[in-house]
Amino acid sequence: MASVPLLRGIFPHADLYDRALSLVYQLHTRIIDPSWSAQKDPEIHEKVSRDLKVQQLMEQRKAETVANDWRIDSRDEDNEFQQKQADVVKDGLEEIQDFASGRMRLANCTFLARSFEFVEGRRKWISLGGIMDNWWVPTHLKNMDKDRFAHRPGNPRRDEPLDVPEIWSVRRVRWEKMSPQLPIISCVHSDEERKLGYGRPLMDAIYTTWWMRSEVLQSGLEGLDRWANGIIHGEVSDALAADDETIDEIADDFLQKLIELRGGHAIVTRKGAEEVTILSGSAQGGSLAIDLAKYLDDILTAGIMGSILPFGGGDSGGSLARARVESDTSNILIQLDRKMLDESITKGLVKLFCRLNQRLLVKHGIFSTRTPIFKTHQAHHEDPQGNVELIASALGAGMPVLKKEAYEKIGLTAPSEAEIKNELVFMGTPGGGAGPFGGDPFGGGAFGGRPSLKPELEKR
Repeated sequence: MASVPLLRGIFPHADLYDRALSLVYQLHTRIIDPSWSAQKDPEIHEKVSRDLKVQQLMEQRKAETVANDWRIDSRDEDNEFQQKQADVVKDGLEEIQDFASGRMRLANCTFLARSFEFVEGRRKWISLGGIMDNWWVPTHLKNMDKDRFAHRPGNPRRDEPLDVPEIWSVRRVRWEKMSPQLPIISCVHSDEERKLGYGRPLMDAIYTTWWMRSEVLQSGLEGLDRWANGIIHGEVSDALAADDETIDEIADDFLQKLIELRGGHAIVTRKGAEEVTILSGSAQGGSLAIDLAKYLDDILTAGIMGSILPFGGGDSGGSLARARVESDTSNILIQLDRKMLDESITKGLVKLFCRLNQRLLVKHGIFSTRTPIFKTHQAHHEDPQGNVELIASALGAGMPVLKKEAYEKIGLTAPSEAEIKNELVFMGTPGGGAGPFGGDPFGGGAFGGRPSLKPELEKR
């Protein structure tokens, strides 16, 4: 007789998920945000934002993402028309007021899974990319709360897709189908199928650790008085009891008296009738609370920023090599946020600009169906002394170097012709003498590409 294989530890989770997913799109009239932290506490973001530690970390990550300069790149750098279109787009986007603030709000999608900005704009006569015309330019980015956006199952009879995004109309007080033509920049983080179009917020991971940290701090504050002042142990004698009161009533009165006197840091008792003993509190509980709070702080720092040492975490310290590795890890994480944000701005803002100005772009012969790309510069921490050596090596190898870039690399300002003429600058020594950097790698003149004026002045 053939043996029947036994199934051990098998649970039909996949079947349950598939059927539950089908029911969502067949029976529901609106798809609810499945965010775990939002279900536990709808005001979780507001509460977490009041925690100075967590708020500082979130602001730092958003600032690292958007604080750098931005540019508009053409899809094909060798295509003159696409490059000209990119110049027009860049000048147009520079008309946005408080653009950095709008990008900071969009960066919230990392923590909230979704963020939205409404693009306000108008037409005006302005020169963009050197072309004067009646261009449409964006002027403001106005925040829209994520709770104004939802999803509903599509109606197959109307030939709708499986998932239909909707927006809540404040004026008409109803949900309306969200048109792709609306001037809205949307950013969704980790748009997984099981998240039903709402994305996976980092707040779901922050919530548990933040809650534990809050409980530890609350317990620590509750025990602070006990650990600092100890516990008062009082004794009363049966002889104090009168005919009309019990010993319990005397003890209650004595307890209230101790509590009142303790507030003034003084205790008075009757000699031989009442005894008071101060039991010193142990500091072990306080040390445990402090250590656990620091541990949870490090977890929050690592979870939000991707590492600990570069951001002041880890009391035990660490090697410089480890700090550099962790810094690189954080940079990779922030670069991913930056790329995601750039793609959202390209899709929601750059394409909107090109669509509303298509007629003018065609008129001036610079329209291209390949929309330019919005890109945020990658910030680098410059090493001026190392850059001087790098520039000198490049020039020594015969490589031409732009003077403007060289000055930026070493953190100095290029002198003007008048400043050089009036001897308001330090002049380098041709051939590598005793200049500020051991000679001028630019071949004479303090990075100005010209020889010293001293011999010429002596002739005069």
